[in-house]
Amino acid sequence: MDKIGVGIIGGGAVGYEHIQNYQTSEHANVLAVVTRTEAHAKLAAEKFDIESWYTDYKDLLKRDDINAVSICTPNFLHAKMVIDAARAGKHIICEKPLATTMEEADKMIKVAREANVFLMNPSHQRFVPVLENVKAVLDLLGTITFVRYRFAHEGPYKHWGAISEDKWFFNEEKAGGGVLLDLGPHALDLLDWYFGEVDKVQSALLNTFEKPTKVEDNAILLLKFKSGIIAELDTSWVSHPPFNEFQIYGTKGTIKVDIWERSPIKIMPKKLKRNEKIKELSFKDVLRQISVSKQKMLHYFVDCVRNNKEPEMTGEIGRKILQVILAGYESAKTNSPIIL
Repeated sequence: MDKIGVGIIGGGAVGYEHIQNYQTSEHANVLAVVTRTEAHAKLAAEKFDIESWYTDYKDLLKRDDINAVSICTPNFLHAKMVIDAARAGKHIICEKPLATTMEEADKMIKVAREANVFLMNPSHQRFVPVLENVKAVLDLLGTITFVRYRFAHEGPYKHWGAISEDKWFFNEEKAGGGVLLDLGPHALDLLDWYFGEVDKVQSALLNTFEKPTKVEDNAILLLKFKSGIIAELDTSWVSHPPFNEFQIYGTKGTIKVDIWERSPIKIMPKKLKRNEKIKELSFKDVLRQISVSKQKMLHYFVDCVRNNKEPEMTGEIGRKILQVILAGYESAKTNSPIIL
């Protein structure tokens, strides 16, 4: 298959990003977009020169010329839309989180497998050049013992205006959670890619500090991996300025990473000779923006569909990430560690 037909379900900012990034691929053709209202659907189609628009995603799924769909909708809609798309024979990329419950995730994966379609639940961080290079040099650290990860920004408030449960992002039932379910999947997917599976979760903090909302705006988890590595994950919607940084500590040295810096990686050996400088790896073309990684992510998905090759970031990976996050919520409620 030289070129695939793509449909976009969801006309918000993330849906627009998907459209723009697909349109940079010579092997993808965005044929249709779905949003809730006719006016918005028409606007999206005109803005991006898309031939068709719908207000009901099931109309899009009926089309034989659409091979794959991007699901860029609120969290509580993911499960039904993924299941319907799979049953319609469409390959699927579903934005994080995969679902809001384990029952939903299990059914989504089962239906996709039965339909013999791909279900990709991605994190664009795997495609950030800096972070790809970190994975390549982890062996320099010897045995890795501890990781500290902070992923934080000022939250969704400036995009959403006044906080209200009428807006799904701040509605606990519809969103499924707050910052942990929003930023956690990005960090946890990266940690899973680097270090494998988590087998124990404990919440050190799960709270709302700054905004009048029922969902948490800060969360800190302590994680134990099957390999024995311990990690601290700190996520926040009330960080001024934002951070996306982590440190990886090993028996032979440490790596410090801040992907929003111009010289984002520092590798520090265990013993420094007198006057020896810390080794820095800078990448001339590293972008502070993350758009390049999202483009690479969608091009990767297109190539997987074209070549009938299952993506690395399967629904099962998304399920693992969701399990850790939900264990974090359960740990906060019970004030006890959760064994996975």
